[in-house]
Amino acid sequence: MKNRVAEAILVAISGALVTFLISLMTTYFLDNNAIVRIGESTKVEENQFVLPIDVSTFKSEVKELRIGTPIALKEDQIKSNQPLEVKVVKNTIKTANGSIYEIAKIPSDKDIQLVLISNERLDEQDLEINSKGNNFDVEYVSQTESPVKNQLITLITNAVLYALFAGIITYWAHTTLDRRIGESRNSLQEHKDRATEEIKRMERIHEASDKEQARLNGLLDDLNNDLEKVRERLDKVTTDARKRHILLQARLNDYRKELSFWRDTVRKSLYQLYNGEEKASELFKIVSKSLKTYQTHEKNDHDFETIKVLSKMINDIDKDKE
Repeated sequence: MKNRVAEAILVAISGALVTFLISLMTTYFLDNNAIVRIGESTKVEENQFVLPIDVSTFKSEVKELRIGTPIALKEDQIKSNQPLEVKVVKNTIKTANGSIYEIAKIPSDKDIQLVLISNERLDEQDLEINSKGNNFDVEYVSQTESPVKNQLITLITNAVLYALFAGIITYWAHTTLDRRIGESRNSLQEHKDRATEEIKRMERIHEASDKEQARLNGLLDDLNNDLEKVRERLDKVTTDARKRHILLQARLNDYRKELSFWRDTVRKSLYQLYNGEEKASELFKIVSKSLKTYQTHEKNDHDFETIKVLSKMINDIDKDKE
């Protein structure tokens, strides 16, 4: 908003300044030329006419101003309100009847009134005004236009110039604004495209992450299932091993009971012989040595209550599984 206000103020100031400069330059270069104003020939006496010529210089002096008449005149037939160097230029064309007055120099910022005296009426349109390299305007009193018309022309000219400049400034302002809007739109579109691409990239990453998470969850589920199967198998193997251990312990206990029974029976039989106790002990050693069953002589009493408890626990585990 501030930028637009600043641009509007800049355009207004620039338009006013340029209009002023154009008007000033137009006035200085076009309306500031020297003016030669030619009046109408007036009869003052019998066979005597006067024709006024006013010369106004503004910014610069006028040199070698020449005034050509359709009839022959002498140097004393031109009068001036101020001292001037005036001479009649010699006419090299024999068939020409007119005269040429040459004014050597008229200083700047001067108003000179000249009067041509003739014995016949001169038509102001027949006078020729010429100056070497000097810019001046020739006006005829008989053709003087209304000041309102001149002012109107000046106003129209200024209006056209202002409209032209305003159009240029407006075109430049709109072009600049359109360019900035276009740049802003392009920049916004670029940011939007980058944001869209980034969103798509993040969506792809998120989708890939979801797929990877799903794959890992699947692997974890499979692993948990396999682990549960392994645990079940291990529990089963452990339970079976405990069952076998209990069974073996039970069998071993039965074998020990039976072995103890037969050993006691043999010992009692040998005790009836002479020196039976030693013979029984020697016999048992020979049998153990032959069969290599030395542990049968150790007193390994088993805790059968513990075996019963373990057996009950195994039965409870089997019931829970069922």
